[in-house]
Amino acid sequence: MSRATPVIYDNLLILHLKDEIVAYNLVDQSVEWWIFTPTAAIGTPVIKKNVLFVNTWTMGGEESNRGKLISFTELLKECDKDANRLLTQAEFREDMMLFERPEIPDAPGSSMYFKDDVFFGYFDANKDQAIDESEWNNMLEIVAPFMEAHGMMALPVEGSGERSFTEIQWKINEDTPETPSPLIVNENVLFIKNGGIMTVINRESGEVVHKDRVGAAGAYLSSPILA
Repeated sequence: MSRATPVIYDNLLILHLKDEIVAYNLVDQSVEWWIFTPTAAIGTPVIKKNVLFVNTWTMGGEESNRGKLISFTELLKECDKDANRLLTQAEFREDMMLFERPEIPDAPGSSMYFKDDVFFGYFDANKDQAIDESEWNNMLEIVAPFMEAHGMMALPVEGSGERSFTEIQWKINEDTPETPSPLIVNENVLFIKNGGIMTVINRESGEVVHKDRVGAAGAYLSSPILA
């Protein structure tokens, strides 16, 4: 699954897919290389001087925007007031979240808390209005891949077979966009995220050289262009 546009570079067709980036050889239709990484496959990659710049984004990929995933034993200690080993909506604290996107609080799906009707509707498998141990463990298994660190990263285009994280030139985890592609301007990579937070990175070193708010809040879906 992918919502990103494929890019062609020399004889390679590069696809940003869910949890994976893959390069196909256009000459013999073989898989040239691939790398596994947490991503919802939304942003379209950009290539400059043999380096692929791509933003890998997931709902809980930024530490400040995701909740703490704890074991059912720990959960019972915190919330099971009647000691029946079941957690109702009322027993969860108001601040216990799965994820939130504070830059777009009014957008549908911008947050999910354990007290939410949506959370219980999805993970309360037997519909008894409570979460038991098996349902909690099932939730942890489902959401864990979405809670790994995402980010804007630079990856050399040349490679073969399964590639490792050691081949990544640099990766920036904070304030990276959900949808917009990066913009390469001379020696810099520029990108903008929801809330109007703009970040400029040196494309060689990965050093953040500038970060600011552009003054317009809300969701950002369009990619920046240079004129």
